[in-house]
Amino acid sequence: MAGPGTGFQLRGRGLECVQAFPAVFDSTHPAYCLVPVLRPRVGLFVMVCMSAACGKPEITPALPPDPWDQGRLAGTGIAENAPHPFLPRGPPLVDASSSRRVLRERLRAQRLALDPAPRIAAARGVRDALDALPGWDATQRVAGYWASAGELPLNLVVAALAARGARYFLPVIVAPRRLAFARWDHDVALAANRYGIPEPAVPASAHEAPASLDAVLLPLLAFDRDGMRLGYGGGFYDASFAFLRERTRPARPLLIGVAYAFQEVPRGDPALAPQPWDVALDYVATEQGLIACAPSEEGTPCSAG
Repeated sequence: MAGPGTGFQLRGRGLECVQAFPAVFDSTHPAYCLVPVLRPRVGLFVMVCMSAACGKPEITPALPPDPWDQGRLAGTGIAENAPHPFLPRGPPLVDASSSRRVLRERLRAQRLALDPAPRIAAARGVRDALDALPGWDATQRVAGYWASAGELPLNLVVAALAARGARYFLPVIVAPRRLAFARWDHDVALAANRYGIPEPAVPASAHEAPASLDAVLLPLLAFDRDGMRLGYGGGFYDASFAFLRERTRPARPLLIGVAYAFQEVPRGDPALAPQPWDVALDYVATEQGLIACAPSEEGTPCSAG
């Protein structure tokens, strides 16, 4: 496999490989390289296949960084230049249904269009909504996410947890569609994962299993009052918390979706139809308050997909 520093001739221009990635899911998938494409005022990258199995270089655009997601300081909990997660090649992870695809695109665009003021207000609202959760003030092991692509920032939640001595964790990709969690505070270094999302740069011995947590705050693109959650389609949370399907809910850890109120869709929307691998969410926290998941009369589970 070629490494960082390998040159590529793309469209007649020599581009420098700045970061090499291993196979995305297993040995049948080629390795890719993150290559910068310099444009005025645009931080654009492409993924270039580095494997001989690809033939000529394959180019997959990565989304430019969301300017409102750039936290400027690592302590904000808002991603610096983190692109929306994407999969360059291999088995499709995004649901192929037209309704899910359209809903993802619409809500993501609406989220990215938000100005800073409503983002800050929403961060305050979610912090207050979580404070209304029974037992939240005693919850000690809480996992969240590093906000990117317009996701609702958790910096105020993280600060409140730190103020009362709770431990905060971030997800770490450890295997195909599997997450572990690592403790994070301002003294812990971060490194970008294969999708450009920061993870704690700690040894595997410091990783914690999903079952060891008390509560998990999950990002999402859409939800309904049944608690159904539409994510990016990668299945990382479903696979990592599959053990909860065998437990009477609510159970430890609590799964709490985090979203702007406008990300709610009506019950029965086909884009949020349940799948056999779905794992239930217990709550959804928005800037307008805390929503307890309530299965519909048909017994639809909440989704953590």
